[in-house]
Amino acid sequence: MPLTRLTYYSTRKIPPQEGFRTIKSILDASIRNNARDGITGYMIFDDRIFAQILEGETAVVSRTYDRIGADPRHGDLVLLERRPQATRAFPNWAMGATLFLDEMKDVMSKRGMTTLDPSKLGPAGVLGLAQALHAREQARKPAQRMPTAR
Repeated sequence: MPLTRLTYYSTRKIPPQEGFRTIKSILDASIRNNARDGITGYMIFDDRIFAQILEGETAVVSRTYDRIGADPRHGDLVLLERRPQATRAFPNWAMGATLFLDEMKDVMSKRGMTTLDPSKLGPAGVLGLAQALHAREQARKPAQRMPTAR
C-alpha cells in the first residue's frame, strides 16, 4: 500500500474565546478518526494558523484533506506538499500536537522564528518544527498508539 505524506496550512477561523476548547476538540476527533483510518501526523498551530502533516495510505490521506478543507474552522487551505514516502515521520502518533504555546514559542525561537509562517518554512521546515515539538511531546506522555491490525 503506497504511503503519502501531505503537508498543508490554513488560516484559523476560531473565535479567540473558543480557542483552546475548540482546538482540543479538533485534536480529540483527529486522534479517533486517524487511528480508525491508519493516518499518523502532527498539528502545529498558533493564534492565526494551523499547519499539519498527514501520513498514510494515499486515498485515505486525500479524503482526510478534503474533509479538512470543508471544515469552516479552516480558511484559505494551502497545500505545501503531497508526496510518496517510504516511512512515517510520526509512526506511533494518530495525531500529535503541542497544546502548550509557550513550549512551541520556545522551540520556534531556538530555530530563529518569532511567528509560525508555513509559507516561508516550506514542507521541510514544517516537518522539522513538528519533529522538534514531537520530541518534546514524546518525552512528556505516552504516544497515541496506532492499531496494530492494519
